[in-house]
Amino acid sequence: MKLLLLWLLSASILMGQNQDPFKEEVAPIPESDEAIYDFDDVHKWDDVIVKGIGKAEERIITWGATNVASHRGVAGKSQQLRFTLDSKRYDEALLHPDLNRGIILMAGDPRFPTLHCWLRPFSTYDGKVSFVLSVPVDRLGETYIAFIPRDGKKRYLYKLDDVVQELKNAATTNKKE
Repeated sequence: MKLLLLWLLSASILMGQNQDPFKEEVAPIPESDEAIYDFDDVHKWDDVIVKGIGKAEERIITWGATNVASHRGVAGKSQQLRFTLDSKRYDEALLHPDLNRGIILMAGDPRFPTLHCWLRPFSTYDGKVSFVLSVPVDRLGETYIAFIPRDGKKRYLYKLDDVVQELKNAATTNKKE
């Protein structure tokens, strides 16, 4: 009889342990390597595609000479670009209290780029910050340089394919003169 009572007591204890009173029932989340990102108003920009890089009165970025390089034993060519920006304007952009602003290298769709890289200056001299960039020639059509100033929601985009073409046109014009 004592054995039967002991067995009933242990069986009831074990049955009660199957349900944890502190555990909540949670719906299973399907496994995926995709991150869910809330694309809210903070990251929506009024994009300004900058055309005519050499003629603009109020230029933000001043582009320098460009050249194409190929390397022995490496497939493909790279386009090297140099550009400068007024250091005061660049420093002001970086002082935004909430958001990262300044110079960005982007690839893909500008609204939701596949590459988004904040650039830092190669050098600072005489009130100018200089940047040096090397991009594969076959990727120029989908690559942008963006400048986001401190104030407002404007983002100035320079499509590198257009920049290289304008620099080449300016170089041939200078050779003819």
